[in-house]
Amino acid sequence: LRTAFVQCRNRFHVVPVVDLHLYMPPDTLDNYDLHIRQSLRELEHLKSKLSYDILIVNAPKDLEIASILDPNVIKQDLERAGYSCWFNEKMSMASQKTDLTLDSIALLIRNVKIVLFCVSDNFAADDNCIEIFNYVTQSLKKTYALISLGNSLKWLESSKLGALVANEFFIKINTVERYASCLPRLLELIKKKLSSPEAIASNEPAKRSIRTQCFISYCHSNSHEAIANGAPLKN
Repeated sequence: LRTAFVQCRNRFHVVPVVDLHLYMPPDTLDNYDLHIRQSLRELEHLKSKLSYDILIVNAPKDLEIASILDPNVIKQDLERAGYSCWFNEKMSMASQKTDLTLDSIALLIRNVKIVLFCVSDNFAADDNCIEIFNYVTQSLKKTYALISLGNSLKWLESSKLGALVANEFFIKINTVERYASCLPRLLELIKKKLSSPEAIASNEPAKRSIRTQCFISYCHSNSHEAIANGAPLKN
């Protein structure tokens, strides 16, 4: 253990002894501290891989329709504009068809700056997409932007999703050909969303996680104010 490294005789691979210690159970306080520092480095490296500016969510069925724009095209244009983006590219591969679930991207959502929803009739009918939408908008209160894909607007008129975004501004991309004229407006929307005070506050770690010693939950109908206004007291 006095040597600095171990070397392979055949191919001259070199492994520092300190690195070997990292994979061995700690038996002293020094080794324990070494393990902690290595774990923190690995977690920071992992988090850097999960941090993106924009996360794109779309319905898998839309990828099967030629007249609907492939979100991967949007991803490439946003990256050319200087944003780092995540899109489930496996959905575009016929040999690896896969659905996008909340469990698979929950950590990504927490670390991303803005979520871009590619809404459509298929999106509104997809339970996974709606679950992700509710998690972003209702649970995390995360900054998001909407674009509508395809000619149909049934999702806006006759779905729960439509009721939730009735007053939201969104960019409508009817056809693949119309996308080029919509791109400048999309980039402007993303820039505006990211520079809003709400987006800046939601992406600051100190403000994103509120630490407190006690959280009080109570029944509002039994509150002093409610009873004073005539609400009957409930046991």
